[in-house]
Amino acid sequence: MKQEKSAPMLRKIQAVYLGAIHVPTPEIARITLYQENYIRELWTRYRQQGEALFVNRKSPVRGRAFLSAQEEAAFLHPFFSAAQQGSMLVVAEVHQAFVKRVGHPVPRQTVYQLLHRHGWRKLVPRPYHPKRDSTQRRRWLAAFPPAGAEGQR
Repeated sequence: MKQEKSAPMLRKIQAVYLGAIHVPTPEIARITLYQENYIRELWTRYRQQGEALFVNRKSPVRGRAFLSAQEEAAFLHPFFSAAQQGSMLVVAEVHQAFVKRVGHPVPRQTVYQLLHRHGWRKLVPRPYHPKRDSTQRRRWLAAFPPAGAEGQR
């Protein structure tokens, strides 16, 4: 339990551990926020699988993916390399190319998820400098008013 960093996995370990030291199931449900039936299912799976139950492994199956991970990376490579050269990555262009690649329409959200899976993040410039000094700016503006503002003093 001390080594686990995932909260859901820690709750599973707690459910099994508390069952092993004979804590009543309703009390375990109150502590772990699991249903009593799920706790009993965890105990059964622990008896069958042992500690392999607690190995948090991702499924290699990608569900309804249109392309494999390698195909996705190859598809995005021209867009990412152009973005590294300084051009903007326009999601509408990526979406059009993706629809052409898979051969049927897909939601734009699919392309956003694809970009996210491959580490793309939207970078937007800040509206102001993080180390700006408002008092110094006001002093500057007072000392040097904008052109045409002489008669406004």
